[in-house]
Amino acid sequence: MPRKSLADRIRESGGGTQRRLDESVQVLTRISERPSENGQEDGDGLSWTPRANHWDLARRDAETRGEAHRTDRRAEGEAEADAERVQADPGEALYGDLYSYYWEVLGRASRDEAFSVSQGEELIARAVDAMAARESLYVKALYSGETMDFLAYHSINVAVYLIKMASGLGLGKARQVEMGLAGLFHDIGRSKIPPSVLYKKEPLTEAEQRLFKKSPVLGYEMLKPNAGEYPWLPECALQAYERIDGSGYPNGIRGDEINDYAQLIGLVDVYEALTHSRPQRDKYPHFTAVKEIIQSWKKAFKRQYLKALLINFSVFPLNSYVQLNSNAIGRVVETYPDQPLRPRVQIMFDSQRKRVRTERIVDLPKMPLLYIVDSVPEGELERLFSAS
Repeated sequence: MPRKSLADRIRESGGGTQRRLDESVQVLTRISERPSENGQEDGDGLSWTPRANHWDLARRDAETRGEAHRTDRRAEGEAEADAERVQADPGEALYGDLYSYYWEVLGRASRDEAFSVSQGEELIARAVDAMAARESLYVKALYSGETMDFLAYHSINVAVYLIKMASGLGLGKARQVEMGLAGLFHDIGRSKIPPSVLYKKEPLTEAEQRLFKKSPVLGYEMLKPNAGEYPWLPECALQAYERIDGSGYPNGIRGDEINDYAQLIGLVDVYEALTHSRPQRDKYPHFTAVKEIIQSWKKAFKRQYLKALLINFSVFPLNSYVQLNSNAIGRVVETYPDQPLRPRVQIMFDSQRKRVRTERIVDLPKMPLLYIVDSVPEGELERLFSAS
């Protein structure tokens, strides 16, 4: 029996929850059509317009960073500390191993040196198999990443997100590994972009934008020697920035001309980039990021893939902070795939913004009169906690 396509899997995954997911998309669509708080409907306001410089992926000098990393690893007591870290949080340890591996890959790629894909496959397989580490690895990806050192972080986060999505869709281990590996290598071509362009905070020139649009072709060429064993990798690197409405690059192909994995990588790439800081902007709250995707990218991705994003990541992920219509503020402690707008919340501040010292849990699916009105920015959280 031929294996089902990703689109078929996603359609089936909704099951009896399809109506609620449709309602969630409709609610988010209505919210995304509102003007932003500063009165701007596009440009530099919350309604983010896709531009090449919003996808800047940076790297530092590979040899300098590699030597610094090796020096740190030789520090006295590092082995003991690593052992304790693995035992305390296997997800964080695995994330660190992925970072060490992929940073070396980026350095080699930038210098036109050969790199091992099979080692990356082994690490991705560990991530797929590590059920005990799965949730902490996901949370690490949600909240990790340095503004000026984000090429490796971004690619690792995309890989982790894709593993989560593939698992949530009921795909087997082999396809989870394939998707995760494709996500890890999708931006390998950007290792060739000069740091002066990668770090640039000002708008890119036309020539600089052309460098970014050329990077998928560079990635394709880098991965082509591995096409015999990993035939999907070069194609995904080439097509991750293509869009079904023809608005992508480098070739402007449309619809089902784009590899299924590449379509999902493209969507997860947008979500990851918006929810992590870049040199030219601060990160967006997850709620705002989803609104932006639905508003600015709804024609660029298949509707069932947008639903898959909602099913697997929730609009309000674990440990994010939200404001309820009662004016209380809470932390998300559990999410429900079939009701992405109604998670389980621990109340941290009451309606008068006073700190709640005892555990108070609100299960929104069971409380129809309560609902989330917004996410809470980090600056507001810092102010509340410092005042409490």
